[in-house]
Amino acid sequence: MKNRIVPYESKSTSVTPINVQNSGGSLAQRTYAAAELDAFRDQLRAALAKQAMDNTAVLSLAEEHFIRLAPTGKAEYRLIVETYARKALAEIVGGDW
Repeated sequence: MKNRIVPYESKSTSVTPINVQNSGGSLAQRTYAAAELDAFRDQLRAALAKQAMDNTAVLSLAEEHFIRLAPTGKAEYRLIVETYARKALAEIVGGDW
């Protein structure tokens, strides 16, 4: 079975980020707006994570290919993939790894 990368298909959303602190309105409206904003941020994090996984998978496939072409570079190819994956993870979780 060949490895196949499936592109991420984002779901469209009608959520528009707003400034919750200055939005006025009732407590219920502010609470709903805050919940919408949280949901929007979660969708963004999920999309970023999915894209990072897709990119890492593609890099891993390229690594396998280059190992077959030039086996002496195996450690460097692995380092490139690992470095990308760790940097992407740091972006997702918001810290250094």
